[in-house]
Amino acid sequence: MAGATARPGSRRGPPAGVTVFANAIINKTTSYPCIAPRVQKHAPPRCCGNMHIPPNVRPNCRTNLTQMERTIIQRYASSIISGLVQKIDSLSKLDHNLTKGELRELFVSDILNLFLSEQFGIGSGIIINQSGLQSKQTDIIIYDKRLIPPFILRQSLGVFPVESVLAVIEVKSNLTMNALLKTESDFTYLREIICNKHYSLYEDIDLAPTCALIGFYGNGPKSIKDQDGSQWLKSNIKHLMTICLVNKYSWLRSKNWTICNHNPDTYEETKRFIAVLLDNIRTKASRAPYLLDGKHRDWFSIYLRDQGGLKPIFEQKIATGPNRSVYVIGSSAPRESSG
Repeated sequence: MAGATARPGSRRGPPAGVTVFANAIINKTTSYPCIAPRVQKHAPPRCCGNMHIPPNVRPNCRTNLTQMERTIIQRYASSIISGLVQKIDSLSKLDHNLTKGELRELFVSDILNLFLSEQFGIGSGIIINQSGLQSKQTDIIIYDKRLIPPFILRQSLGVFPVESVLAVIEVKSNLTMNALLKTESDFTYLREIICNKHYSLYEDIDLAPTCALIGFYGNGPKSIKDQDGSQWLKSNIKHLMTICLVNKYSWLRSKNWTICNHNPDTYEETKRFIAVLLDNIRTKASRAPYLLDGKHRDWFSIYLRDQGGLKPIFEQKIATGPNRSVYVIGSSAPRESSG
């Protein structure tokens, strides 16, 4: 019998018309936590703080709770990453390396697009500042459509004003030490030169985007293969915020560098990489001071017009800015043979 109806009017029993489940322990000094309208003849017990669960039922309860720990969204996100890995692996038979590289970038961009709202855009190309200085070619550029749109954009390839860029990602087939150092060097030039306030008429704005690197094959550099790599990263990597080697690990720089290792069931290392990147994009977009202060700024006039009065100003900024010749590939850290 699923339960028994208490004697009507009893001070110790539940109100008339409710059922107390047979396996419930009633706390007489408080209330009746395990009561329910008598709708079903054999209503299943409900979990509550005062419910007694028989020993023979407890293992099944623990199993069910374990299975419920992952939400449908977490499972769906893992399936998306699994699909990305399968797509990347399907390119192995392509002979043209450039095409394979471009397709990898598109696959990663497609994943990010699933979670970005309409205000954000994704492209690839060059980042330019008000003085006309240009970045190196960048695989993935995430920008804010509410600010300045790309001045040149064909499909996803374009030239992007630095003011609207929120994040940049380099996509590598093999994450080697050389690839890591080259990416750090390129992003050093981007953040220290292209995003330098000195080269803008508005020097009160932080323009530096979030920088990330993702690779798909290989074992990764020996220096960062496990937790001991945090010290090497702290000493040598200053501008990358997160690094991911799919199916191996991901690194994140906050106060210190921390590693997340691969889980074959969840792809947690890659989900962490994507989620942290998306969170930083959203935060940077919401905190942009030029969206909140209401000040007028002549961004389009600076970029589009040939104003004679501005030319000497920017020439002077370029002449007195940091020495750009020191920013060469691989200069940011000592080299190591790739692992």
